[in-house]
Amino acid sequence: MKYNCKLKIWILFTKWHFIYSSAALLDLLIILRAKGNYILLSSNYKGYTLYLVLLVLSIASVIFSISIADIRSIKVKSKMEVQKRQAKLLSESGIIRTEFFLNGGDGHNISWETPGYDEGFNDYGNIHLKVQRFGFFSRVISIGRRITVVCTTQGLFGRTAPPLLSPSLTLTGHIGGLILQKGAFVEGEIVLHHGYVYDKKNGYPLPDYTRRLILRESPSLPFDTTEMPAIYERYSKYAEEHIRGANKLSGTIIIADNNDSLLKRTPLVVNGDCRILTNRCRNAIIIVSGLCTIETGAMVVSSLCCAERIICEGGMSNSSLFFAQKTISVSGGIHNSQFLAKDTIKSAASAFFGSMNLFAGYREEIRKDTLSFVSGGVIFDNNTRIRGTVICCTAPGIKRNILSPSIIFGKGCKVSGYVITDGDCYLYECDIAGRLWARAIIARDTEGSYINYMFGSTIRFETADYCFPLLGDIPVKIVFKPSS
Repeated sequence: MKYNCKLKIWILFTKWHFIYSSAALLDLLIILRAKGNYILLSSNYKGYTLYLVLLVLSIASVIFSISIADIRSIKVKSKMEVQKRQAKLLSESGIIRTEFFLNGGDGHNISWETPGYDEGFNDYGNIHLKVQRFGFFSRVISIGRRITVVCTTQGLFGRTAPPLLSPSLTLTGHIGGLILQKGAFVEGEIVLHHGYVYDKKNGYPLPDYTRRLILRESPSLPFDTTEMPAIYERYSKYAEEHIRGANKLSGTIIIADNNDSLLKRTPLVVNGDCRILTNRCRNAIIIVSGLCTIETGAMVVSSLCCAERIICEGGMSNSSLFFAQKTISVSGGIHNSQFLAKDTIKSAASAFFGSMNLFAGYREEIRKDTLSFVSGGVIFDNNTRIRGTVICCTAPGIKRNILSPSIIFGKGCKVSGYVITDGDCYLYECDIAGRLWARAIIARDTEGSYINYMFGSTIRFETADYCFPLLGDIPVKIVFKPSS
C-alpha cells in the first residue's frame, strides 16, 4: 500500500511537471485524504507538499514574467508596425504630391524638378521629395518619416497619351488619301490632311473608313517639337563637361564582379572605351568618351550611361537611360529602358522589351567639307517585337522632302505601343497594336516605292496601358512605375 501511494504521488508529480499546472497538487491532496483523513505522513513524505507548492509558485512566477515580457515585446512590435505603415503612407503621399506638381499644381509644370522638397504634417511626420528629369521621364525619391521610422518609395513618372493620339492613325503630310493593299486594315479613327481611304488607286472611298475619317491639319508632332532637342542638348553638355574634367580613367575599362566598386564613383568617367560585365550595376552614372558595351550576363538597373556609341550585346536593363552622341545598337538582351541617340538606333529581332521601353532618335544635318547629309533614324530588323514608345524627331530647318524614312520597321515586325515621328514611317507587312503618327507611310515592293500605301499591315487597338513620356500639354494623368 505504501509503494502504491508512492507510485501515485510520483505519477501526479510527473503529470504536474509536464503540464505546468497546480491541478496535480489538488489531485495529490484528494488521494492523501482518502488514505488517512488528511494524513500523517511518514518521514519519507514530509516536505513534499511544501516542495510542490514552492515549485508551483516559482514556475507561475517565471511564466508570469515571461508573459509580461511577451506582452511588452508584442506591444513594441505592434507600435513599430503601425509606424512603418504610417511612414509608408507618408512616402506614398509624396508620390501623389509629385503628381500634383507635375500636373501644373502650385504654378509648376510637367518638367518640374527639385533637389529637395520638404512638407511636414504638424507632429505627425513629414515627407521629403527629390525629383529629377530622367530622359523623357522623371525619377522621384519620396521619403516618409514617422517618429523614428523612415520609408522610401522611388521610381519613374510617365503619363497617359496626349488626346491628339486618340486616333489609331494620323498622317500629317499634305499627300492625300490612304490606299490599303493585301489585306491591310486600320481599326478606329483615321486622321488625314485631305483625301479618303481606298482599296486601290483611283478607286472609290471605302464607306466604313469614311465614317471613321477625320480631315484636319495636324501639327508635325503631338507635342512641342522643341522639347526633344532640349533633352538631347542637356545630356550632350553633361557628358562633354565630365569628359573634359580631370577626374577620369583612361584606356579600355572592363567592369566585372571583381572590380565593380568602380561604379561607386559618381560619376564614373572613362576617357576611352568601357565594357560592362557585372550584374550589380545599380544607380550608377557612367560617362564614356568612346564605345560602351553591355555584355551578355550584365544587369544595368536605374543607371545613366552616356557615351559616343553604345552596343547592347545582351544582358538586362531596367529603368535605365542610355544616351549616345552617335549610334546605339541593341543586338540582344531584355530591356525596359530609354535609348536616346543623336544618330541611328538599331534593334535586332533577338532583343526583348518591356512596356516602359523608349526608343528616341534625333536627326541632324551633318556637314563634311562641301557635302552635307541628314543622319539618324530608328531601324528595326525583320520580325522584331517592340514594346513601349518609338519616337524620331528632325532638327529644325531640314527639308523633309529629301529625307529617307525616319522610322523603319522590317517585314514581320510586331509593335505594341506608340510610334511617333515628324518624318515618314516605313511599314510593310507589320502589325501595330497601339497608335501611329507620321508624315506619311512608305512601302516598297518589286514594282517600286509607294507613299501612303499599306501592304499587308494592320493597325489595331491595344488593350494594355502604356506609359507615355512626359511630353505634351497638361493637365494629364500621371503614371508611376515603382523601381524593382
